[in-house]
Amino acid sequence: MIFIFCTQRDFFLYLKNYTKMIVMVIKEPNRITIFFTKLRQTLFRPYYKRYVKSLKIKANEKVIDFGSNTGYMTRYIVEKLVGREAHLTCVDISETWIAISKQHLKDFENVDYQVGDITKLNISDNFYDRVIVHFVLHEISPSKRKDILQTLVAKLKTGGRLYLREPTVSWHGIAKTEIQKLVQQVNLNVIQTTHGLSRLVVPTFTGIFKKEGKNE
Repeated sequence: MIFIFCTQRDFFLYLKNYTKMIVMVIKEPNRITIFFTKLRQTLFRPYYKRYVKSLKIKANEKVIDFGSNTGYMTRYIVEKLVGREAHLTCVDISETWIAISKQHLKDFENVDYQVGDITKLNISDNFYDRVIVHFVLHEISPSKRKDILQTLVAKLKTGGRLYLREPTVSWHGIAKTEIQKLVQQVNLNVIQTTHGLSRLVVPTFTGIFKKEGKNE
């Protein structure tokens, strides 16, 4: 079978759509899905690196990477966590992706891995400085998004920040208005938001949100 791509963007969109199509059919990725996901994320490495740099992660912080997938972007996160008290928790619904993350991050000792539904996992509340949700929320069933986001907020210390970046295209994304509504429902304060073209001209919502109040 031969595919002809008119532009580089067409090629990337094909990879993303093909991967998405398979994931929708089966929970755990097969070899083809893994191959295309790794290829896509390898090509996007400069994008991931720039995004992580923009977060200005501090050396001693504790961070959750929610939906860590292959761990390609996660590596840039953990490289910033060089302090003695620093820690990273990788969370993913897929055992396969967590296994790949473990291999990719095997040189780092300050990482733990959690597999399953975040609302049911034994992860400490009021413990983390940052939660990073990168191109994950739109993959979650709309009926579960609020509960999952509320759980992630509970993991943050008072003053902790949640970083959210999601595609907003109609065929594969989450509407900007829905994101804003969810943020209000879980009582996050808005620090900064932008909405524009990114990641090969895909409309993207990017936000930084802060947890206020007292730790319970």
